[in-house]
Amino acid sequence: DGAEIDGLRLGTALRIGRIDLDWDWENLLSRPVARLAVTGIRIDAAAIRELIARRAAARGAAGSMAPDGALDAVASHMPAIAFDPTTVTLPLPGTAGTATITVQGTVSADRSGAIAARGRLSLALSRTRIAAVSADDVRLDGDFSLRLADNVLAMTLPSPVDLQARRVQVGPASFAPLALKLTGAMSPVARLTLDAADPVSSFVAAFDVVGTPVAVRMGDDPAPVVSPLALAGTLRLANRAASFEGRATGAGGAPAIAIEAQQAMTAATGDVKLSLAPLRLGAGGVQPDAVLPALGRLAAKSGTVNGEAALAWDEAGPRGAARVGFDGVSVEDADSGLAVDGLSGAIDFDSLAPLATPPGQTLRVARLDGGV
Repeated sequence: DGAEIDGLRLGTALRIGRIDLDWDWENLLSRPVARLAVTGIRIDAAAIRELIARRAAARGAAGSMAPDGALDAVASHMPAIAFDPTTVTLPLPGTAGTATITVQGTVSADRSGAIAARGRLSLALSRTRIAAVSADDVRLDGDFSLRLADNVLAMTLPSPVDLQARRVQVGPASFAPLALKLTGAMSPVARLTLDAADPVSSFVAAFDVVGTPVAVRMGDDPAPVVSPLALAGTLRLANRAASFEGRATGAGGAPAIAIEAQQAMTAATGDVKLSLAPLRLGAGGVQPDAVLPALGRLAAKSGTVNGEAALAWDEAGPRGAARVGFDGVSVEDADSGLAVDGLSGAIDFDSLAPLATPPGQTLRVARLDGGV
């Protein structure tokens, strides 16, 4: 009434720990297989990609992986397959290392040859780096469902997926710890054409991103340079690049920083643009330490501050620039009694790491009070 297969191996691409198969002779002509469970699957995506490339070269085409009719014939006779667990080793672009993906769930096929799967997936990255972007101990966990038909894989996330990292660094800035929730913003949220010579080029996805407040540090300084910010926006994967558009906000909604960022999937190039909406200081607004903890000694009475920054990176390293504007800012140093009234103008930074300003800049001050 059944069979067990242990230690199945297909070269270096696929290893299966055990297959449990139960059948029913009474239903031999209709649906003989009653249960099919697969345990301990290990897949090397790099080996499979090499296999597809060799097949494509031999055929002189794109190497289609479409069902050839055999799947249609057996689909109606097969039950849903349970897989627990499946581990996939996925190579990342360049020298970024590898990702380990573990999947548990079920997969089934219908008469049309379409394959449907649902379950739970986990992704782990111990350490990865792409140019000026690096991350430590990344963990992703959540439910998924997918459908493969006509060579196209459609994937949805029915519930928020948890994404956590012990530390993420972009250029000189680091964020630790980082905790986000990803929710599919469209259906299907991911499409992967399996007959493409480069699968990354045909991958399209969109996710809503909501994060808990995270501290921002610069360099090796353990003290946060910016008060904890919560991230929210949309993450898109398309045209071999990951892009993010959203905002980071502090407690009470201030500051509000608009973010536009993108990173190539197959190259070490990317950039991010930040824009600080005019921030009102003093009565009815915020105090400087609500944005920068190092300015805790300053008490603001009035004025607004705005700013923008741009950071880009490639194989040569990061480069960036910024601009901070002041309009009628009045502040007082609680320790020395030094007061500045009516500070207006802008400061340009032509380097962010290290922080540097070009010469020839002018600020206007209505009054300086030395406390005497």
